[in-house]
Amino acid sequence: MAKEKSTIPTGQMPTLDVDGQLLCQSLTIARYLAREYGYAGKSNMEQALVDQVVDTTSDYLGEYFKCYFAPEETKKDAIEKYLKESTPKTLACFNKWLEQNDGGNNFFVGSSMTIADLAVYEVLTNVVLRDSKILDGFPKLVEHRKELQHCQK
Repeated sequence: MAKEKSTIPTGQMPTLDVDGQLLCQSLTIARYLAREYGYAGKSNMEQALVDQVVDTTSDYLGEYFKCYFAPEETKKDAIEKYLKESTPKTLACFNKWLEQNDGGNNFFVGSSMTIADLAVYEVLTNVVLRDSKILDGFPKLVEHRKELQHCQK
Protein backbone atom coordinates (compact mmCIF):
# COMPACT_ATOMS: atom_id res chain seq x y z
CA MET A 1 0.00 0.00 0.00
CA ALA A 2 2.87 2.41 0.76
CA LYS A 3 4.23 2.02 -2.77
CA GLU A 4 0.79 2.59 -4.29
CA LYS A 5 0.21 5.60 -2.03
CA SER A 6 3.49 7.13 -3.19
CA THR A 7 2.25 7.10 -6.80
CA ILE A 8 -0.88 9.07 -5.93
CA PRO A 9 -0.22 12.82 -6.16
CA THR A 10 -2.40 13.69 -3.16
CA GLY A 11 -1.50 10.54 -1.24
CA GLN A 12 -5.16 9.75 -0.65
CA MET A 13 -8.12 8.02 -2.23
CA PRO A 14 -10.22 8.08 -4.29
CA THR A 15 -8.46 7.96 -7.61
CA LEU A 16 -9.54 7.13 -11.13
CA ASP A 17 -7.18 5.95 -13.85
CA VAL A 18 -8.33 7.04 -17.30
CA ASP A 19 -6.07 5.74 -20.04
CA GLY A 20 -3.01 6.09 -17.83
CA GLN A 21 -3.95 9.54 -16.52
CA LEU A 22 -4.59 9.43 -12.78
CA LEU A 23 -7.34 11.68 -11.46
CA CYS A 24 -7.51 12.49 -7.75
CA GLN A 25 -10.14 14.12 -5.53
CA SER A 26 -13.71 12.91 -5.35
CA LEU A 27 -15.33 16.02 -6.87
CA THR A 28 -12.82 16.09 -9.73
CA ILE A 29 -13.64 12.47 -10.49
CA ALA A 30 -17.39 13.05 -10.13
CA ARG A 31 -17.32 16.05 -12.47
CA TYR A 32 -15.20 14.19 -15.02
CA LEU A 33 -17.63 11.25 -15.03
CA ALA A 34 -20.61 13.61 -15.18
CA ARG A 35 -19.18 15.25 -18.31
CA GLU A 36 -18.29 11.89 -19.85
CA TYR A 37 -21.79 10.46 -19.36
CA GLY A 38 -23.96 13.54 -19.91
CA TYR A 39 -24.79 14.51 -16.32
CA ALA A 40 -22.94 17.84 -16.15
CA GLY A 41 -25.46 20.15 -17.85
CA LYS A 42 -26.10 20.80 -21.51
CA SER A 43 -24.66 24.33 -21.81
CA ASN A 44 -21.97 26.38 -20.12
CA MET A 45 -24.64 28.08 -17.99
CA GLU A 46 -26.18 24.76 -16.97
CA GLN A 47 -22.72 23.46 -16.09
CA ALA A 48 -22.11 26.54 -13.93
CA LEU A 49 -25.46 26.04 -12.18
CA VAL A 50 -24.61 22.37 -11.61
CA ASP A 51 -21.25 23.40 -10.14
CA GLN A 52 -23.02 25.91 -7.88
CA VAL A 53 -25.21 23.17 -6.41
CA VAL A 54 -22.39 20.61 -6.17
CA ASP A 55 -20.04 23.11 -4.49
CA THR A 56 -22.77 24.01 -1.99
CA THR A 57 -23.23 20.33 -1.12
CA SER A 58 -19.46 19.94 -0.78
CA ASP A 59 -19.23 22.92 1.58
CA TYR A 60 -22.17 21.64 3.61
CA LEU A 61 -20.85 18.09 3.91
CA GLY A 62 -17.34 19.31 4.70
CA GLU A 63 -18.62 21.21 7.72
CA TYR A 64 -21.01 18.39 8.68
CA PHE A 65 -18.21 15.83 8.68
CA LYS A 66 -16.02 18.12 10.81
CA CYS A 67 -18.76 17.84 13.43
CA TYR A 68 -19.12 14.11 12.86
CA PHE A 69 -15.41 13.53 13.46
CA ALA A 70 -15.16 15.89 16.42
CA PRO A 71 -13.95 14.48 19.74
CA GLU A 72 -16.51 12.14 21.28
CA GLU A 73 -17.26 14.48 24.17
CA THR A 74 -18.35 17.31 21.83
CA LYS A 75 -19.50 15.37 18.76
CA LYS A 76 -23.19 14.95 19.61
CA ASP A 77 -23.66 18.62 20.52
CA ALA A 78 -21.71 19.79 17.46
CA ILE A 79 -23.86 17.69 15.12
CA GLU A 80 -27.11 18.80 16.78
CA LYS A 81 -26.07 22.46 16.60
CA TYR A 82 -25.08 22.12 12.94
CA LEU A 83 -28.33 20.36 12.06
CA LYS A 84 -30.32 23.02 13.91
CA GLU A 85 -28.48 26.13 12.69
CA SER A 86 -26.81 25.46 9.33
CA THR A 87 -28.95 22.75 7.82
CA PRO A 88 -32.21 24.74 7.52
CA LYS A 89 -30.36 27.50 5.62
CA THR A 90 -28.84 25.00 3.21
CA LEU A 91 -32.14 23.17 2.73
CA ALA A 92 -33.90 26.48 2.04
CA CYS A 93 -31.27 27.26 -0.59
CA PHE A 94 -31.75 23.86 -2.26
CA ASN A 95 -35.51 24.28 -2.14
CA LYS A 96 -35.25 27.72 -3.76
CA TRP A 97 -33.10 26.34 -6.60
CA LEU A 98 -35.63 23.59 -7.25
CA GLU A 99 -38.44 26.14 -7.34
CA GLN A 100 -36.45 28.41 -9.69
CA ASN A 101 -36.07 25.54 -12.15
CA ASP A 102 -39.85 25.26 -12.37
CA GLY A 103 -39.92 23.64 -15.81
CA GLY A 104 -37.25 21.15 -14.81
CA ASN A 105 -39.40 18.16 -13.86
CA ASN A 106 -38.15 18.45 -10.26
CA PHE A 107 -34.47 18.52 -11.27
CA PHE A 108 -32.07 21.17 -10.04
CA VAL A 109 -30.71 22.17 -13.45
CA GLY A 110 -32.30 21.72 -16.84
CA SER A 111 -34.95 19.09 -17.44
CA SER A 112 -32.99 15.92 -16.73
CA MET A 113 -30.89 14.49 -13.94
CA THR A 114 -27.43 15.95 -13.38
CA ILE A 115 -24.71 15.40 -10.84
CA ALA A 116 -26.32 18.28 -8.90
CA ASP A 117 -29.35 16.08 -8.20
CA LEU A 118 -27.13 13.24 -7.03
CA ALA A 119 -25.07 15.53 -4.80
CA VAL A 120 -28.17 16.94 -3.11
CA TYR A 121 -29.56 13.42 -2.72
CA GLU A 122 -26.41 12.52 -0.79
CA VAL A 123 -26.86 15.50 1.53
CA LEU A 124 -30.54 14.78 2.08
CA THR A 125 -29.84 11.13 2.84
CA ASN A 126 -27.19 12.06 5.41
CA VAL A 127 -29.39 14.56 7.21
CA VAL A 128 -32.50 12.36 7.16
CA LEU A 129 -30.49 9.59 8.82
CA ARG A 130 -29.85 12.00 11.71
CA ASP A 131 -33.31 13.57 11.87
CA SER A 132 -36.21 11.94 10.05
CA LYS A 133 -38.32 15.12 10.29
CA ILE A 134 -35.67 17.54 9.03
CA LEU A 135 -37.27 17.83 5.60
CA ASP A 136 -40.65 18.83 7.04
CA GLY A 137 -41.44 22.18 5.47
CA PHE A 138 -39.50 21.34 2.30
CA PRO A 139 -41.99 19.31 0.24
CA LYS A 140 -40.06 19.89 -3.02
CA LEU A 141 -36.96 18.34 -1.45
CA VAL A 142 -38.98 15.40 -0.13
CA GLU A 143 -40.42 14.85 -3.60
CA HIS A 144 -36.99 15.22 -5.22
CA ARG A 145 -35.46 12.66 -2.85
CA LYS A 146 -38.28 10.16 -3.47
CA GLU A 147 -37.95 10.53 -7.23
CA LEU A 148 -34.22 9.89 -7.12
CA GLN A 149 -34.70 6.87 -4.86
CA HIS A 150 -36.78 5.28 -7.61
CA CYS A 151 -34.72 6.51 -10.56
CA GLN A 152 -33.56 3.73 -12.88
CA LYS A 153 -30.47 5.54 -14.22
